[in-house]
Formats: sequence, structure tokens, C-alpha cells
Amino acid sequence: MAVALVDFRKAFDSVSQQVLLEKLRANFGICHKALVWIASYLNGRKQYTVVNGYNSDTMPVSVGIPQGSVLGPTLFSLFVNDLLSSVKSGSVYLFADDITIYCIKRTVDEAVAQLDKALDELYD
Repeated sequence: MAVALVDFRKAFDSVSQQVLLEKLRANFGICHKALVWIASYLNGRKQYTVVNGYNSDTMPVSVGIPQGSVLGPTLFSLFVNDLLSSVKSGSVYLFADDITIYCIKRTVDEAVAQLDKALDELYD
């Protein structure tokens, strides 16, 4: 048996908002008015950094899903929902921003080779 534990902790910050909106439309049948509302929730956010008491300039945020919100984890789960079907070479369990992939074979070498293939599928 070979197991890979993948943590997508920083993945919330790298979600393409356009890809998310397209997935919501195509995979979940979200209508135009709801997509406009979700887009307005995602767009127009700004961020800055504080270092030693000094604030950086405020910059627009063009990617990612707001963390710490009620809607954020749901949108992220919908965004990664198709990962389960994209990995054909291993068994996949998805919970929030954590993924467990495992492969059971006769030998460790076979299991590791199969897990490598599954991880390539996940990456793709």
C-alpha cells in the first residue's frame, strides 16, 4: 500500500475566479443572476501587508476565495469537486482542503508506481 496526503491549505488563495464561475455554471447549473452575485462577492477585494508596524500599499486581489467566510469553503469544495473523477489510478478521499490518495498493490514498488501515476493525474 502507498498513501499520499495532500494539503491544499494555500489553494484557497490560488483559485482562478473565472474557472470557478465557469465550473459553477457548467457543472452545477448555477444561473446567470447567481453567477453575477457570486462574481461580485469574489471581485473588488483588496489586501495589504503589515511588517514591523508599516503597511504596504493596498493591492487588488484577482485570484482566490475569501477564507474565514461561510461561503468560502463551499465554493472551494465545488471548485475541487471534479478532482475525484480525474484520478483514475488510485482511491481518493476529499475533505475540505485535504486529499488522501492511496493505492493497494501486491508489492510496495507496484503501489508506489501506481501512486505516482495517480499524483500525476491529480496534478493534471
